[in-house]
Amino acid sequence: MPNIAGKTEKHRVTLRVAGRFLTVLTDLPDERVRTIEGRINARLGEMAKANPRLATHDGRLDAALLLAVDLLSEADEQAERIGAMEGELRRARRALGGMQTTGSDAPAHSGMSAYPGMSREEKLERIRALLRAEKERKQEGRA
Repeated sequence: MPNIAGKTEKHRVTLRVAGRFLTVLTDLPDERVRTIEGRINARLGEMAKANPRLATHDGRLDAALLLAVDLLSEADEQAERIGAMEGELRRARRALGGMQTTGSDAPAHSGMSAYPGMSREEKLERIRALLRAEKERKQEGRA
């Protein structure tokens, strides 16, 4: 809900997570907040099925804390992957940027090239291979 200045206004939403009611202040749409609430409760339910102690009153709080640790760990892993991919993308852009075509189709190699001595086709194939490898890692992570 943007206001006159174009900023999104925060609003209060009451959630039920791990059997407790929480009121949060958010700028996310209600549907998004409810989706997050549902996903959290689904994961907590899975944990309770795996370990019945986590279904008890005190256990639900423990499960919520374990879930928070798990989610932060996942977020850190994703941030590292994004950083690595951004670095590879910067190197690929530098490599492609250094491929100025002269009179022939041969790339002009400046000292700025990330992959000196590689042809344009070899550089493009390297980028494709990196993208395929990242896609395979994501698919393995889901399995």
